[in-house]
Amino acid sequence: MFKKIILITLFSLSFKSIASGSIVSLKVDQNTVYFSTDEAKLNSSPSCVTPENSAFWTVSLESASGKAIYALLVTAAADNRQISIDSAEDCSNAAGFERASSVELGASSIEVYTPKLQDVAYGYRHYYQGSQSCTIHINSKNSEGNYYLVANDQPNGTSCQCTNGSAKTVTQGGNNSASYYFKCVAAVE
Repeated sequence: MFKKIILITLFSLSFKSIASGSIVSLKVDQNTVYFSTDEAKLNSSPSCVTPENSAFWTVSLESASGKAIYALLVTAAADNRQISIDSAEDCSNAAGFERASSVELGASSIEVYTPKLQDVAYGYRHYYQGSQSCTIHINSKNSEGNYYLVANDQPNGTSCQCTNGSAKTVTQGGNNSASYYFKCVAAVE
């Protein structure tokens, strides 16, 4: 009995046009959505599909399921995600175009880059009676050999500046304090 169920299931699936891939075309014309993927359909289309339209699918925006499928298609196109399509085995939305009965949205193929921040320099900025100074405790160089923390001569002393894509964060002191310890952090590969 179990073998009969499997055979019947496989037999019924073999006639259903199934496709997958990334969306390469998405068009709305009145209440019909036309779309295609970058991969060919796995099975033959129903006889109502014309050869020049064999790569396309349709969805009607007049039904709740069609609107839901359209939302999935827009998401897939925006995020460059894969979709899988099941055929309704008819051309009821538009003459010569195969109607999709369901669309499944695959996992995202976009890689999100999150830089790792690393401490690249430590220093102390001291401000006393109108004069400032910069003491560099630890300083590293970027890939081009330039230091991340530099001391710049100013009319009232020396100031500390994080450079080469690094940013200053205060570790002690700060707020209304004129003197503080700080570090320079930078994104590293």
